[in-house]
Amino acid sequence: GSPRDITIIDDFAHHPTAVDLTLDGLRSRYPERKLIAIFEPRTLTAGRSFLHQGYLKALSRADRVLLAPIFHHLRLPDDERLDIDRLAAELEAQGTPTTLGQDVDSLLAIARTEARPGDVIITMSSGSFEGLPYRLLAELDC
Repeated sequence: GSPRDITIIDDFAHHPTAVDLTLDGLRSRYPERKLIAIFEPRTLTAGRSFLHQGYLKALSRADRVLLAPIFHHLRLPDDERLDIDRLAAELEAQGTPTTLGQDVDSLLAIARTEARPGDVIITMSSGSFEGLPYRLLAELDC
């Protein structure tokens, strides 16, 4: 939907290749608009450290990144778990403003507060993301 000229898109992208292609496509479709990516590493694979460089490359295509906690973090050994704090810091260092959300509600609050007419907000998860795209759409449509 596009409440108040803010485009909200929900995508199943959850692997770095899919995230990269999705953001590349959106960048082509909306070249002059601010692109806000909200990403949830939901699957056990998506939360693994070997995908770090891929996520870094892919998410740097966005103008702003909001990261959800790793959904299955307790099921992943520390040495195999994606270091989401490091990912956020490296995105920041490369010039992509990035915020780690404590939970989906905090991501919703940030997106709602920061969204401006003309922005494109993409939510990417392999699950329901606790209804985030629909909740955001409803709150911005008020």
